[in-house]
Amino acid sequence: MQNYPADEYPKLYTHTPDYFVKRLAIFQFVNGVNSVLGLAILLAVAYWDSQTEGKISEAIPMAYYIIQMLPIALLELFTFKELKLMREQNDASKRSATLTPRKLTDYVSVSLLASAFICYLIFVVFVMFVYNFDFAIDGKLVMNLVSMTVMNLFFAGIIYWNLYGRKSDPHQAAEDRYKQVKAAITGLVIVSIVSSLFLVAMLAIQNYDLRLLLPSFSSLFVQLGVILTIGRAIKAMDLKSTNFDVYRK
Repeated sequence: MQNYPADEYPKLYTHTPDYFVKRLAIFQFVNGVNSVLGLAILLAVAYWDSQTEGKISEAIPMAYYIIQMLPIALLELFTFKELKLMREQNDASKRSATLTPRKLTDYVSVSLLASAFICYLIFVVFVMFVYNFDFAIDGKLVMNLVSMTVMNLFFAGIIYWNLYGRKSDPHQAAEDRYKQVKAAITGLVIVSIVSSLFLVAMLAIQNYDLRLLLPSFSSLFVQLGVILTIGRAIKAMDLKSTNFDVYRK
């Protein structure tokens, strides 16, 4: 807000600067609470481990990961609402569009797409062997296959919307939109790959009675997921290279 003030870049603001300052303070507060909560959970687990021989739930890393992601989810919801309001406030009569073909391979490499497909096939084959090709409609084999397939179809829907849907930001420069869409699509493909491999590893751990590795492996997976998705997206959207002139008067 200091580098791009509202009086010079009015199209960048859907509300007064004070509105965004307050929302930023709320976001920082929620993240602070999350940090304290994480430290408290870590200390509680360490105390429990030193004082008892009881089993610590393997679900703790995943549960805390979900809690950590809540501020990100709220930020995404806030961004969605702000962009919707920005489109409503856009009174430009002319609409611009890039003439570059919007093919999937313009944003993600064929090798990465092939890797995602191969990892999915590995998961399908592995889960069928683990559950002895038991295709009972209410069995674990079908449940695992349906869950992974639905997730990938959901990702495919998001990718299609990014490729062919309308611009979420009506003022965004074509180059910046390309970087944003590329980061989003690449991130989803990577999540698909990591998810397939993660579930294969989880099934292997359960099948070969290596449950002691489950908490550590779950924690490693969620941290890797954050680095490969959110980390890549933040790196791709470098504010120094973003064209803010489109938001001028």
